[in-house]
Formats: sequence, C-alpha cells, structure tokens
Amino acid sequence: LLSTSNLRVNIGVAYQLARDMWLAVGYHTPPGFSVQTELAGKVNIQRAPRDVARDELLSLEGDSVVEIQFPASVDVELRARLPHQLDLHVAGRWEDLSRLRGYDVRTYGTTLRPNGIPEWTERPRGMHDSFAGWAGVEQVDSGGLPQLLFGGRVGFETSTVNASRTSPMTIAPASLTLDLGAQRRIARGVIVQLSYGLQYFPTVNVGNSAFDPNDR
Repeated sequence: LLSTSNLRVNIGVAYQLARDMWLAVGYHTPPGFSVQTELAGKVNIQRAPRDVARDELLSLEGDSVVEIQFPASVDVELRARLPHQLDLHVAGRWEDLSRLRGYDVRTYGTTLRPNGIPEWTERPRGMHDSFAGWAGVEQVDSGGLPQLLFGGRVGFETSTVNASRTSPMTIAPASLTLDLGAQRRIARGVIVQLSYGLQYFPTVNVGNSAFDPNDR
C-alpha cells in the first residue's frame, strides 16, 4: 500500500522579468529517487519444441528482476501579457529518455540454468532524449461571474527513437500538436473546463531498421 518506488520530487522556481512577464523552470526527478530501479517479478519461458527433448520441460518458470532507469525532465515556460486581455505562453520540455535506451532482465531459478537460459538479457529500446515546445494564447481570468474563457496552442515534439531504431516495442517519431480549451466560471471556486488535443505523426520510413524481422 505504501512504497517510495513511485515517489517523485518536483522542484520549481518562478522569476518576474518585468511587469506581467514571468519565467518559470521546473525539474522532475525520476521515480524512486535513484538512478536505477529494480522491479521484481516472475518469469515464464516458452521454449521452442525443436530445442526440447522428450524428457524436458517445454515451459520453464522462475524469478526475475528488471533493472530500468526512468527519465528525469525539465520544463521551462515564459508567460507575458498581450493586448486585449490575452496571455502569451511559450514553453518547452526536455526529457532524459536516453536512460531508456535499454533495460536489463535477470532471471533466477533452479530449472533455468541447467536448460541453458541466460541469467542476463538486455532488452533494447533505442530511445534518446526528446524535446517538446509549444506556444499559445489564452484569455485572462478576471474573476467575474459568469465568465467564458478560451485558449489554444500549437506545438511540436522531437522523436524519442530514430527511424533506424523503430521497432514494434518502441514507435515514437516526431509529432505536431494542436490543443484547444474553454472554461466557464459558474460560481466562486467552481469552474467547468473542456479541452481537446490533436497530435499528428508524419510517416516514418523503417526500411533500414536495426530490427528487421528478416534478421531474427
């Protein structure tokens, strides 16, 4: 019920550059406060029939530990007042996804080693650091009742895996985003908000992928 493995710390600071202009920076630690996280569980290995003799088991079970490095991230945003009671928002996010370039799977069990099951396997993901940026405007909330406000933004996000490293496990090309939102204040402290976003992923050519099934 209680665990620190998913606990994160968010540290932020905001600085006023000028009247109605603010710059904010936030840092988000990986879950668990450690560079590497261990996830324990069970493993079930289905062996190929051609590799199994008549007196051997087709299915093997044991214990496993996955050692994985979760990413940290940094957010930066600039907010400035525009004419006609509008606020400009320009922001970006960097995410340390290169930590997820791959992860280790370690297996343990009395039936695994005698049957040639490796104790350590590296599962590649091929990820690299990503950066996202967006800019938009929204109406200023004056606190009046009732009040209907609108806002919107456009943005982009770089790929988190190169086309040559794209695999069925990791599909994350570059993308473009469009977000729209509206909110209505119906009472003091009561706001109804609705938002909707679209994300477009251009076609990715994986003809030279490092995970070609023909190489399996």
